[in-house]
Amino acid sequence: MNTAKIRKTTSYIMAVPMKDMDINTPQMIYDRINDLDEFELENISFDDKNVCPMLTVVYNGLEYIVDVKVETLQIDPDYIFCHPMPDECIRTLKKAKIGLTVSITFSDDIINSYFFQIKLLNCILPDKAAVIDFNTHRILSPMWIESATRSSAAPGPGYMFSINVIGGNGDKVWIHTHGLNRCGFVELEVLDCVKENVNTYASILSITSNKIISENDMPDEMKPMNIASLENSQNLSVTWCLWKDVINDYADNIPGVGTSRTREHCFFNGILYIYPLVKKNKKPCKATDVHNINLENAIIEIASSETERMRIIAVETIPQLTKGFSIPGAKAIVKIEIDASENNNNPVNYEHIWAELNEIGIDDITCSSIQNSVFSDTLRQDDKIRSKITNITDWVLNINGKRISPDCAFLVDNIN
Repeated sequence: MNTAKIRKTTSYIMAVPMKDMDINTPQMIYDRINDLDEFELENISFDDKNVCPMLTVVYNGLEYIVDVKVETLQIDPDYIFCHPMPDECIRTLKKAKIGLTVSITFSDDIINSYFFQIKLLNCILPDKAAVIDFNTHRILSPMWIESATRSSAAPGPGYMFSINVIGGNGDKVWIHTHGLNRCGFVELEVLDCVKENVNTYASILSITSNKIISENDMPDEMKPMNIASLENSQNLSVTWCLWKDVINDYADNIPGVGTSRTREHCFFNGILYIYPLVKKNKKPCKATDVHNINLENAIIEIASSETERMRIIAVETIPQLTKGFSIPGAKAIVKIEIDASENNNNPVNYEHIWAELNEIGIDDITCSSIQNSVFSDTLRQDDKIRSKITNITDWVLNINGKRISPDCAFLVDNIN
């Protein structure tokens, strides 16, 4: 049996300067770090192997060894933009030849290690065109980086990994994660998936990866992990098997098998297995062999630490929610925390309900529930709710078809 926990791979994130001169002088970089109270630059040494400075930086009481290197910029065609970016940044990125890469190994506090890494990049290079996360194949907006690093809460676990879909000439696709290896876990994948089921399996991979990172734990090979409760009161449980042990069970002509499997996916990768929803059969099978999965009304448990992180960012960005909601035609839904302790049989004290926002004031909101409560006997769909604004734990704005959440609340300030 193989373990899910591996030695963490290096996290590589590059900042692309608006002006190359901003990264030409190492002393300029050191001075910027020393000027920020959050960081303590303990030591500077020189890495002969990688030909770059190696810095020892203390952040939140933890010591990080950081490689800082000016490198040639190379972006693969499959890299995606994570956020909208200003035209000036796009033009600069297209012409850019170099970037400044900050490389670290995450500590046991995965999310705050990532937070440190982007904060350090933002400190070292305040004026940047883009940020490239090589581990997830994502291009991040400099406006998002600036917004995220000002928050008192770290970005969510969804920034630690990405879900990628690779298609072929036929109807089959290969879905896999990027980024879990740097968190110290096996990457996950689904092979032999028909295109019409991509959203379902991509969602399952995303839910699983979020849970793994939030809880900083992943069961070993062929050990079950519950990730959701479905509307028929059945648990959705998943597991994994090392790719090389089962790869021969798949045809050679599908994406992800044979020569189409890239080198980076030939190490610590696990193929997703799902426990059948039929209670008589307890043995897991290939994810694509389970067809009756409906995630529409699934209940997904979220770690208390993640709920609190989301709450902090949601409340911090209330001004953007208020501003966006005031735009003619804008609509919004909010997730609010309600008391679910009225029934002594309830397994939880609080529940989080999505509701359509009707009015937003300085201290409170009025909204209409868009779902039935799971634990309350009195709250039903379409019921009116009046709540304190601080009970909001998440929100989504829809402005002329543009979807904005607390994570990218900076986009509200750029709507004319």
